[in-house]
Amino acid sequence: MKSAVVMIVFCTTIAIGQPAIAVHVGGQVPFSETYSGLGFFHDDYWPAGVSAGLAYDVDVTRWLRLMPGFEYALFPLNSDFTFHGTWSATLSPPSGSGDGFHRLLLNIECRVHWPSDPNFFRPFVEMDGGYLFERIGRTTFSSGQGAFGFGGERVDRHSWAFGFGVGSELWVSRALRVEPSVHYHSSVDDHLYGLLTVSLVYSIRL
Repeated sequence: MKSAVVMIVFCTTIAIGQPAIAVHVGGQVPFSETYSGLGFFHDDYWPAGVSAGLAYDVDVTRWLRLMPGFEYALFPLNSDFTFHGTWSATLSPPSGSGDGFHRLLLNIECRVHWPSDPNFFRPFVEMDGGYLFERIGRTTFSSGQGAFGFGGERVDRHSWAFGFGVGSELWVSRALRVEPSVHYHSSVDDHLYGLLTVSLVYSIRL
């Protein structure tokens, strides 16, 4: 049923919209304490990550757009690791898995924007839903019998997800724009993501 609905919406927008391929790169800063689901996000990973994605951008009306596509984000592990508890230590060079926090979202986004004419500044409200894949790499510390060491652990998880946000399109040219936004994202297992995002978007009209 879900697949049928997505296909109907996608085919309808192809028939009535003005399609484009939108490629974006940017950065993300999480401000939710439950971002990783494992806690201590800002201690274990970079406070800002990099993201990239591709979307099929369709103008359904002058104020409504649908954008099915995908987005990948990476938050590398910190070079200095903090041990949570009553003491801390710093290592250089770092040891550990080096896997970081990986996030792949396959989604369809609905964006309502105004004014309807594509001028320099266009605020928008967006909602999206799709399927989320995550790989969470982390460095662990162990000690015992007078010895200590570091190891890597990895958690793979996936689930249906949805989100909403607000932002603005700042048009540099007819094909290039900058998009600052605030976005909340939640998966069905109650992992709530709050993200500050800035993306550079290049659109190719078909």
